[in-house]
Amino acid sequence: MLMIRLSRRGARKQPHYRIVVIEKDRARRYESAEALSADVKRYLADEPVAAGPPGAAYRAKKFFRRHRRSITLALLVLVSIGIGIGMAHFTNTHHADYAADVSATQTEPGLVAELFNGTQLSKFVRQRIDRQIDFTWTHGNTPDVDMPTTRYSIRWTGILIVPPGGIGGIGAIADDGIRLKLDRANVLSFSKPQRDIYVATISPGPHAFQLEYWNTLAGGRVQLFWLRPDGQQEVIPANAFSHAEK
Repeated sequence: MLMIRLSRRGARKQPHYRIVVIEKDRARRYESAEALSADVKRYLADEPVAAGPPGAAYRAKKFFRRHRRSITLALLVLVSIGIGIGMAHFTNTHHADYAADVSATQTEPGLVAELFNGTQLSKFVRQRIDRQIDFTWTHGNTPDVDMPTTRYSIRWTGILIVPPGGIGGIGAIADDGIRLKLDRANVLSFSKPQRDIYVATISPGPHAFQLEYWNTLAGGRVQLFWLRPDGQQEVIPANAFSHAEK
């Protein structure tokens, strides 16, 4: 009997097969019809055949064709894991660099508060230092004697120092609207009286902080709180705020 090679011809759905003589070495010919039949079955199952090239590349090619879906899925998973690790490394590095920059800056207690007439932070009145954000202005009272009883706004900027163990989020109660940025990212925003929480693990250490508040009707309120690791809410204490020394 002769050594043979099986090859497909025609459309994928209806393949045709032909037998081609390719081996003249008797030592590499089939010993029996059963051996030929076994090779045909292996070929149809996309397994290495005795009549095929004996090299590792050929066997690797057959292995990939039999398991292409599993291999492709595994490669996609590995790529996704690699991308995730890279993004996490970039984020952690970015935050660590920023924390180092803030730590190297001379700071003073409290936040810088800029007071404005109007709700768009446009008509500057004056600047002061506020140790904490927990204010209630009753009807007829305002944050400053030179501000009207309605339609005023305040911007607080500085550094929020998260205690060891981190926090589980940060929230606000306000009448009427706020915009909160942490590490230069918008984390909380609303434009009508309500209470809202940004739920996320916030790491210990210094974080850039900015809060904008505006009031449209008589009487106003703004309070900032965080979620402790035990899930309890707490008004952010005065010792958690500071600002860069000028």
